[in-house]
Amino acid sequence: MEEFTTRYDAQGKQIDSFFFPYMAIATGDPDFPILVYVYQDSPGMAWGRLHREGEEDLWGRYRIEGGEVSRTILAMAYDPKARRWVRAAFRIPLPPRGTHVVPAGSAEDLAKLFGLPLWRRSELLARAGLSDPFPDRVDTAQLRPVVEFVIRPDGMEQRK
Repeated sequence: MEEFTTRYDAQGKQIDSFFFPYMAIATGDPDFPILVYVYQDSPGMAWGRLHREGEEDLWGRYRIEGGEVSRTILAMAYDPKARRWVRAAFRIPLPPRGTHVVPAGSAEDLAKLFGLPLWRRSELLARAGLSDPFPDRVDTAQLRPVVEFVIRPDGMEQRK
């Protein structure tokens, strides 16, 4: 099942998240030979939207404490047959800081320090020749979250 996500700030403006690959591992698995861990940084994230084909979209409400940016760790695996990157699943339980808060500018500083690439969501979509399926703005007064989270430097806690 295909699923897509995006993030919005408190005013309902879509966030053009940063993606920063920080570690690659050779897996030894011929079907998925490379695993890359990527930081997804979303400054001022207040809303998250999950879209699954054929289902109603789900909304989550987020509150950031102790920083300005929500950082999520993504695992991406390379599928050589399809010649594309796919999301890889983490083992349960998830890492305690799988989503946590960092200071503004953290991804930019790390990329500069180590000379590694830093891409925005819009750049990655453009490189793949894709248009963004989500609107630039949403009316937050109309949103009904099914879950609420508090994100802190030490991790994320579900509230509802």
